[in-house]
Amino acid sequence: METELLGEYSLDEIKKGFTEKDECYTCLLCGAHFLKGEIYRFEGKFYEDSKAITLHIKQEHDSVQNFLLNIKANHMGISELQLQLLNFFANGLTDKEIAEHLGVSGSTIRNHRYKLRERERQNKLFLALMESLENDRRVHSKINFEGEVEVVSEKEKKRILEQYMTHSGTLKSYPRFETSRRIILEEILNHFSIGEPYREEEIKDILSGICEDYKFLKDELMAYDYLDRTEKGAIYWVRNYKSAK
Repeated sequence: METELLGEYSLDEIKKGFTEKDECYTCLLCGAHFLKGEIYRFEGKFYEDSKAITLHIKQEHDSVQNFLLNIKANHMGISELQLQLLNFFANGLTDKEIAEHLGVSGSTIRNHRYKLRERERQNKLFLALMESLENDRRVHSKINFEGEVEVVSEKEKKRILEQYMTHSGTLKSYPRFETSRRIILEEILNHFSIGEPYREEEIKDILSGICEDYKFLKDELMAYDYLDRTEKGAIYWVRNYKSAK
């Protein structure tokens, strides 16, 4: 599984190292699947699905913490030095031992510890703000969408599609107005099946062929209530918007 996709899952899922779907558990660190209802063997003993996934992570990856400590620093938005320090902290080295290893003073290491703690506090506030903005955006977009009553002719739909999309189905630009956006988004939905479950990777594969910024399209589809997902964010599906017309 691509490391970049880890950020698409909830904090709880990342800490556990796996996501739960209706039919299976999936390891976020390597993509291994454990079907629900199956029994798996580890070191001569047999375990049910939910226990097996945790044993798999321990056996194959040591721990989620160990996996995260070995990914690229820029995937977490930190410097290589900060990641190196986190590895030292995880291995239980004292500030003095780290300072000697790096050839710096103990106060320098303490200063780095403080900066990492401060970053943690700042990130909590940032996450709270982003979640609040996302919730507000969904509410306002839903209100705008539900308030849209304009009926567009087939001729006008064709004109809008030709203006904003190529013949091959890629997006040339994104409309400013709600009516045009709805037409473009519903055209994009033709690549999906209503009610069918989709994983994040599948959403990415489909939308990346339409626009390089697939996350933007995914957010728009969700903002207009075309696309929904499970509470834990592991599975997406297209709402039956056609029956509501």
